[in-house]
Amino acid sequence: MMSIELIELKHDEHGTPVGVFIPFRYWGVLRHTVRAYTPIFDLMDRYGRPKIWEFVEKQHGPVNYLEMQMKSELAFIQKFARGEAIYVEDERCPSKPHFVRHNPDGSEDLISRDWEKETDVLVRQLTPAGQGVYAFLLKDPRYERIKARHKDQHTKDGEASST
Repeated sequence: MMSIELIELKHDEHGTPVGVFIPFRYWGVLRHTVRAYTPIFDLMDRYGRPKIWEFVEKQHGPVNYLEMQMKSELAFIQKFARGEAIYVEDERCPSKPHFVRHNPDGSEDLISRDWEKETDVLVRQLTPAGQGVYAFLLKDPRYERIKARHKDQHTKDGEASST
């Protein structure tokens, strides 16, 4: 087994480390020990696999990773608040046209998607409601505000069409 060198960053007034530096060269060894799609996993995976980001930067210029993460989270929150699912491909997808469907209740399903007919065939449930990778976004304060705004807008649209 490979020995992993961790470096303590700062210490507080009690001498307790407040951070640890993990060199990216160890990410390949540590990756399987970290729960997938958590903030630390996404951060390490993003920087631990720089080739894709080098490609993106060559195509589009410098990438602000934190800004991209924040925009992605907001986009996901907005979709969930509107009751829409998010479709992604990850290592849980055996082949195309399989996708992981992140549902607005925080659950996840492995599905087969027909994009032309806009239909899903459930292969199996991956996680129950509130237990999915992005379920933490349902607790974000922006989620309730956006959901209420969407509901108000939907109600106003319904009143306008009935008059």
